Amino acid sequence: MSDNKVDETDIEILRMLQEDARVPFKEIAEHCKLTTDTIKNRFKQLKKNGIIRGSTIVVDPKKCRASGECILIC
Repeated sequence: MSDNKVDETDIEILRMLQEDARVPFKEIAEHCKLTTDTIKNRFKQLKKNGIIRGSTIVVDPKKCRASGECILIC
């Protein structure tokens, strides 16, 4: 990836992270046939360039209410 341009590998990294933001870099590296360090560097560059702005969790409100314990920070 150069500057803010995203290549096919970056798109695949983003796709995998969107599916599961906690997927290990090692798993992404194996899938993309690259080294873990290369994936880490690409991830850092994607963040630096503002392509990845952060990560988030998705809460199932039905399950949250059922347990009676749910904290939402706004």
